Amino acid sequence: MNDVTVGIPSFNDGDLALELVASLPPEAECVVVESGDSGYFDRLPERVVRLRSEAGRARQMNAGAATGGGDVLLFLHADAVPEAEAIEQLRRLDPTIVGGCLSLRNSLDFIDDPEISFEYARRHIGFIPRPAFFWRWVWKAGARLLELRILWRTRVQRLAYGDQGIFVRREVFESLGGYKEWPVFEDRELFERLARVGRTTVLPAKIVVTPRKSREIGIINYARFCMQMTRKYRSADDIEEVECYRQELWGRYSARTHFDGD
Repeated sequence: MNDVTVGIPSFNDGDLALELVASLPPEAECVVVESGDSGYFDRLPERVVRLRSEAGRARQMNAGAATGGGDVLLFLHADAVPEAEAIEQLRRLDPTIVGGCLSLRNSLDFIDDPEISFEYARRHIGFIPRPAFFWRWVWKAGARLLELRILWRTRVQRLAYGDQGIFVRREVFESLGGYKEWPVFEDRELFERLARVGRTTVLPAKIVVTPRKSREIGIINYARFCMQMTRKYRSADDIEEVECYRQELWGRYSARTHFDGD
């Protein structure tokens, strides 16, 4: 049986981090690494290791890995909650597997109300016809298709991102030198190296992700943003160029529209 350490990088995500930690079974060691307001630390369970860090998700995850003692490291974004079964599946992980991720599931609770889903579509697409409930179905069907696309990408292309809950055996993580302390795409870069050194897998346990970014700029805009960022990552000479592009591109999309759910 493997011991599991869960590393949670956070930047002013106190409420989400508290929720995430509460959802994890007690046998999992938790390390919360905060680069912003850590005022919530005294509300964390005693078993949780609390660290403060300079900003940078890769730096925070490396710090969490260095502090934790588990055989398997699971890195979770504060807004992504895994099923309880995930920890048990990692404890019983096939020894031939060097790492992998969980099965991503998008949380679309915020558009369960038909009128909200209609308003969401109106703001992000433009003039659209009713009935309102049709758009609730459209968004949910689209999200499930996206999940299948992500599953295909992970299994066939052997690519994963941080919101999928990347896990890796400690000895492999250390031999690879951990995350490169990049401002962006540090998760994909690690998984690319991980896939080159051994067998990866997608666990059956789901990880439910709150779509904060797609809620802010719209599902379609966020899909475009991701595609443009991926193209830039493939073509750029250095990661700082990619980060500058990310900031500029996100600013353009954010200026176009905003959905506040009312």
